[in-house]
Amino acid sequence: MAWHTNRRAATTSLTVFLTAGTAFLTAGTALFLTAGPAWADLVVIRAKGGGVKPGQVVPPGFVITLPAASNATLLSRDGQTITLTGPFSGPVTEPGGGSGGDNTGITMVSRLLAANTADTSTLGVTRAVAFSDPHAINFANGTHCHFGDEMPKFIRAAGSPPDRLTVSGASGVSQSLVWPKNEAFVTWPNSVALTNGIYTLRLASEPNPVTLALHLVPRPVQAPGAIAIWMAEHQCPTQAAQLLSTLR
Repeated sequence: MAWHTNRRAATTSLTVFLTAGTAFLTAGTALFLTAGPAWADLVVIRAKGGGVKPGQVVPPGFVITLPAASNATLLSRDGQTITLTGPFSGPVTEPGGGSGGDNTGITMVSRLLAANTADTSTLGVTRAVAFSDPHAINFANGTHCHFGDEMPKFIRAAGSPPDRLTVSGASGVSQSLVWPKNEAFVTWPNSVALTNGIYTLRLASEPNPVTLALHLVPRPVQAPGAIAIWMAEHQCPTQAAQLLSTLR
Protein backbone atom coordinates (compact mmCIF):
# COMPACT_ATOMS: atom_id res chain seq x y z
CA MET A 1 0.00 0.00 0.00
CA ALA A 2 1.32 3.48 -0.73
CA TRP A 3 0.18 6.80 0.60
CA HIS A 4 1.01 10.12 -1.18
CA THR A 5 1.03 13.56 0.42
CA ASN A 6 -1.02 16.30 -1.14
CA ARG A 7 1.25 18.16 -3.62
CA ARG A 8 -0.50 21.40 -2.71
CA ALA A 9 0.54 20.99 0.93
CA ALA A 10 4.17 20.05 0.30
CA THR A 11 6.76 20.74 -2.34
CA THR A 12 8.11 17.15 -2.23
CA SER A 13 5.99 14.08 -2.79
CA LEU A 14 6.73 11.37 -0.18
CA THR A 15 5.76 7.73 -0.58
CA VAL A 16 5.43 5.52 2.52
CA PHE A 17 5.87 1.76 2.08
CA LEU A 18 4.63 -0.41 4.96
CA THR A 19 6.54 -3.64 5.43
CA ALA A 20 6.39 -5.82 8.56
CA GLY A 21 5.40 -2.99 10.85
CA THR A 22 8.07 -0.54 9.60
CA ALA A 23 7.46 2.49 7.40
CA PHE A 24 10.08 3.92 5.04
CA LEU A 25 9.86 7.33 3.37
CA THR A 26 11.34 7.72 -0.11
CA ALA A 27 12.68 11.16 0.73
CA GLY A 28 15.36 9.47 2.84
CA THR A 29 13.60 9.77 6.17
CA ALA A 30 12.52 6.60 8.04
CA LEU A 31 9.54 6.29 10.32
CA PHE A 32 9.44 3.26 12.64
CA LEU A 33 6.06 2.02 13.81
CA THR A 34 5.74 0.25 17.13
CA ALA A 35 4.86 -3.38 16.59
CA GLY A 36 2.98 -5.57 19.03
CA PRO A 37 4.77 -8.24 21.11
CA ALA A 38 6.12 -11.27 19.31
CA TRP A 39 4.92 -14.38 21.10
CA ALA A 40 6.95 -17.58 21.33
CA ASP A 41 5.68 -21.14 21.67
CA LEU A 42 4.88 -22.80 24.99
CA VAL A 43 5.25 -26.48 25.84
CA VAL A 44 3.02 -28.63 28.06
CA ILE A 45 5.13 -30.18 30.83
CA ARG A 46 2.31 -31.66 32.93
CA ALA A 47 -1.27 -32.58 32.10
CA LYS A 48 -4.08 -34.45 33.80
CA GLY A 49 -7.55 -35.25 32.60
CA GLY A 50 -7.33 -34.68 28.87
CA GLY A 51 -7.29 -31.69 26.55
CA VAL A 52 -3.50 -31.57 26.12
CA LYS A 53 -0.58 -33.91 26.76
CA PRO A 54 3.02 -33.56 28.01
CA GLY A 55 5.37 -32.54 25.22
CA GLN A 56 2.67 -30.81 23.20
CA VAL A 57 3.84 -27.49 21.75
CA VAL A 58 1.30 -24.68 22.04
CA PRO A 59 1.81 -21.99 19.39
CA PRO A 60 0.76 -18.36 19.95
CA GLY A 61 -3.02 -17.97 19.95
CA PHE A 62 -3.72 -21.71 20.23
CA VAL A 63 -7.01 -22.35 22.07
CA ILE A 64 -6.70 -24.86 24.90
CA THR A 65 -9.84 -26.56 26.15
CA LEU A 66 -9.72 -28.42 29.46
CA PRO A 67 -12.70 -30.30 30.89
CA ALA A 68 -13.69 -30.06 34.54
CA ALA A 69 -11.28 -31.67 37.04
CA SER A 70 -8.41 -31.47 34.57
CA ASN A 71 -5.29 -29.31 34.66
CA ALA A 72 -2.19 -28.50 32.68
CA THR A 73 1.12 -26.76 33.31
CA LEU A 74 2.91 -25.04 30.44
CA LEU A 75 6.49 -23.76 30.23
CA SER A 76 7.59 -20.61 28.42
CA ARG A 77 10.93 -20.08 26.73
CA ASP A 78 12.22 -17.93 29.60
CA GLY A 79 11.38 -20.61 32.18
CA GLN A 80 8.08 -19.32 33.53
CA THR A 81 5.17 -21.67 34.10
CA ILE A 82 1.44 -21.28 33.56
CA THR A 83 -1.00 -23.60 35.34
CA LEU A 84 -4.51 -23.97 33.95
CA THR A 85 -7.38 -25.66 35.77
CA GLY A 86 -10.50 -26.93 34.02
CA PRO A 87 -13.08 -26.15 33.02
CA PHE A 88 -11.10 -23.78 30.80
CA SER A 89 -11.21 -22.73 27.17
CA GLY A 90 -9.19 -19.98 25.58
CA PRO A 91 -5.88 -18.92 24.02
CA VAL A 92 -2.74 -18.96 26.14
CA THR A 93 0.29 -16.75 25.60
CA GLU A 94 3.62 -16.20 27.34
CA PRO A 95 3.43 -14.70 30.83
CA GLY A 96 4.88 -11.22 31.19
CA GLY A 97 4.68 -10.27 27.52
CA GLY A 98 5.98 -11.85 24.36
CA SER A 99 9.65 -12.64 23.99
CA GLY A 100 9.43 -14.00 20.44
CA GLY A 101 12.55 -15.34 18.79
CA ASP A 102 14.07 -18.81 18.80
CA ASN A 103 11.93 -21.75 19.94
CA THR A 104 14.79 -24.27 19.93
CA GLY A 105 14.69 -24.83 23.69
CA ILE A 106 10.94 -25.38 23.70
CA THR A 107 11.33 -27.86 20.84
CA MET A 108 14.04 -29.77 22.72
CA VAL A 109 11.88 -30.02 25.86
CA SER A 110 8.94 -31.16 23.74
CA ARG A 111 10.99 -33.95 22.17
CA LEU A 112 12.33 -34.99 25.56
CA LEU A 113 8.89 -35.30 27.12
CA ALA A 114 7.22 -36.84 24.08
CA ALA A 115 9.96 -39.46 23.69
CA ASN A 116 9.62 -40.66 27.27
CA THR A 117 5.86 -40.33 27.84
CA ALA A 118 5.14 -44.02 27.30
CA ASP A 119 7.79 -45.12 29.80
CA THR A 120 7.50 -42.55 32.55
CA SER A 121 5.77 -41.92 35.81
CA THR A 122 6.14 -38.15 35.49
CA LEU A 123 7.70 -35.67 33.11
CA GLY A 124 10.05 -37.89 31.19
CA VAL A 125 11.83 -39.35 34.21
CA THR A 126 11.93 -43.07 33.42
CA ARG A 127 11.17 -45.50 36.18
CA ALA A 128 14.47 -47.21 35.41
CA VAL A 129 16.43 -44.12 36.44
CA ALA A 130 17.45 -44.74 40.04
CA PHE A 131 18.98 -41.32 40.64
CA SER A 132 16.60 -38.38 40.71
CA ASP A 133 18.88 -35.56 41.94
CA PRO A 134 19.58 -33.15 39.04
CA HIS A 135 22.67 -31.86 40.88
CA ALA A 136 24.34 -35.27 41.07
CA ILE A 137 26.70 -36.65 38.44
CA ASN A 138 25.54 -40.03 37.21
CA PHE A 139 28.31 -42.05 35.54
CA ALA A 140 25.83 -43.57 33.09
CA ASN A 141 24.88 -40.22 31.54
CA GLY A 142 28.26 -39.25 30.10
CA THR A 143 27.26 -35.58 30.19
CA HIS A 144 26.51 -33.35 33.15
CA CYS A 145 25.19 -29.79 33.32
CA HIS A 146 26.23 -28.18 36.58
CA PHE A 147 24.29 -25.31 38.12
CA GLY A 148 24.35 -23.53 41.47
CA ASP A 149 27.18 -22.52 43.77
CA GLU A 150 27.84 -25.86 45.44
CA MET A 151 30.42 -28.29 44.13
CA PRO A 152 28.78 -31.20 42.30
CA LYS A 153 28.64 -34.67 43.75
CA PHE A 154 29.01 -38.07 42.14
CA ILE A 155 26.27 -40.58 42.86
CA ARG A 156 26.09 -44.37 42.93
CA ALA A 157 23.67 -46.95 44.28
CA ALA A 158 23.21 -46.92 48.04
CA GLY A 159 24.81 -49.85 49.82
CA SER A 160 27.80 -50.05 47.45
CA PRO A 161 31.14 -51.40 48.68
CA PRO A 162 34.12 -49.09 49.31
CA ASP A 163 35.83 -47.77 46.19
CA ARG A 164 38.26 -45.15 44.93
CA LEU A 165 37.37 -42.58 42.28
CA THR A 166 40.04 -40.73 40.31
CA VAL A 167 38.99 -37.55 38.49
CA SER A 168 41.31 -36.19 35.77
CA GLY A 169 40.93 -32.93 33.89
CA ALA A 170 42.16 -31.95 30.44
CA SER A 171 45.00 -30.00 32.08
CA GLY A 172 46.41 -33.24 33.45
CA VAL A 173 45.54 -32.52 37.09
CA SER A 174 44.09 -35.56 38.84
CA GLN A 175 42.83 -36.34 42.32
CA SER A 176 41.68 -39.60 43.85
CA LEU A 177 38.76 -39.76 46.26
CA VAL A 178 37.98 -42.47 48.77
CA TRP A 179 34.36 -43.57 48.38
CA PRO A 180 33.38 -45.12 51.73
CA LYS A 181 31.22 -48.19 51.98
CA ASN A 182 27.45 -47.57 51.77
CA GLU A 183 27.94 -43.90 50.87
CA ALA A 184 25.85 -42.85 47.86
CA PHE A 185 27.64 -39.53 47.26
CA VAL A 186 31.17 -38.21 47.05
CA THR A 187 32.00 -34.54 46.35
CA TRP A 188 33.97 -33.27 43.35
CA PRO A 189 37.71 -33.02 44.22
CA ASN A 190 38.94 -29.54 45.22
CA SER A 191 42.19 -29.73 43.24
CA VAL A 192 40.51 -30.40 39.88
CA ALA A 193 39.17 -27.20 38.36
CA LEU A 194 35.47 -27.15 37.56
CA THR A 195 35.19 -25.84 33.99
CA ASN A 196 33.47 -26.54 30.71
CA GLY A 197 35.31 -29.49 29.23
CA ILE A 198 36.05 -33.19 29.16
CA TYR A 199 37.06 -35.18 32.26
CA THR A 200 38.11 -38.77 32.78
CA LEU A 201 36.58 -40.72 35.67
CA ARG A 202 38.09 -43.98 36.83
CA LEU A 203 36.71 -46.23 39.54
CA ALA A 204 39.18 -48.70 41.05
CA SER A 205 36.48 -51.38 40.88
CA GLU A 206 35.91 -50.91 37.12
CA PRO A 207 38.29 -51.99 34.33
CA ASN A 208 37.64 -49.04 32.04
CA PRO A 209 37.47 -45.27 32.67
CA VAL A 210 34.43 -43.14 31.83
CA THR A 211 34.49 -39.87 29.89
CA LEU A 212 32.43 -37.02 31.28
CA ALA A 213 31.49 -33.89 29.30
CA LEU A 214 30.83 -31.09 31.78
CA HIS A 215 28.77 -28.00 30.93
CA LEU A 216 28.44 -25.11 33.37
CA VAL A 217 25.06 -23.38 33.27
CA PRO A 218 25.67 -19.61 32.86
CA ARG A 219 24.85 -17.57 35.96
CA PRO A 220 22.28 -15.36 34.19
CA VAL A 221 20.18 -18.51 33.74
CA GLN A 222 18.55 -18.65 37.18
CA ALA A 223 14.92 -19.81 37.00
CA PRO A 224 14.55 -23.59 37.38
CA GLY A 225 12.46 -23.76 34.22
CA ALA A 226 15.07 -21.81 32.27
CA ILE A 227 17.82 -24.08 33.61
CA ALA A 228 15.85 -27.15 32.50
CA ILE A 229 15.51 -25.71 28.99
CA TRP A 230 19.25 -24.93 28.90
CA MET A 231 20.01 -28.51 29.96
CA ALA A 232 17.79 -29.92 27.22
CA GLU A 233 19.71 -27.82 24.71
CA HIS A 234 23.10 -29.04 26.00
CA GLN A 235 22.72 -32.83 25.95
CA CYS A 236 21.61 -33.22 29.59
CA PRO A 237 18.12 -34.70 29.03
CA THR A 238 17.94 -36.76 32.23
CA GLN A 239 18.79 -33.76 34.40
CA ALA A 240 16.36 -31.59 32.44
CA ALA A 241 13.55 -34.09 33.01
CA GLN A 242 14.42 -34.35 36.70
CA LEU A 243 14.29 -30.58 37.09
CA LEU A 244 11.08 -30.27 35.08
CA SER A 245 9.44 -32.69 37.48
CA THR A 246 9.93 -30.17 40.31
CA LEU A 247 8.23 -27.27 38.53
CA ARG A 248 4.85 -26.09 39.71
